[in-house]
Amino acid sequence: MKIATEEEFEFTQRLGDKASEANYALWNALLTGNGLILAAAAFLSSSEYVDRVLLFSIIVGAAIGSALLVGNFRATQNFYIQLGKEYGRILQGEKVDPSTESAELGHEQVRCRENTALALITVELILLAGMIAF
Repeated sequence: MKIATEEEFEFTQRLGDKASEANYALWNALLTGNGLILAAAAFLSSSEYVDRVLLFSIIVGAAIGSALLVGNFRATQNFYIQLGKEYGRILQGEKVDPSTESAELGHEQVRCRENTALALITVELILLAGMIAF
């Protein structure tokens, strides 16, 4: 097994940091988009010509998308808490068997929530545009 040099370790660490920053930026942008959609829906709700079922669908979609994205933040937080606990046990001399299965499953769930939120925001925008156009 090859031991990484300090430069390789730092480079890998920087890549991980950049990946986390990119995820946070995407999730923040999607949450902001959901907030704007909710604001537009609230504005349109005062119109007597708005289809209430369509408006309700947009609001529910935005709420679900936001909840999924908040779930991603929580999953990431839990991952780092667990990682810190495992590292603490290693520092205390305990033998820890790092399981990649759990991390991979968590990553798949994050991606699934992310893709669902992206699909929901796309549908919300289409519905909102349809409401405004007609």
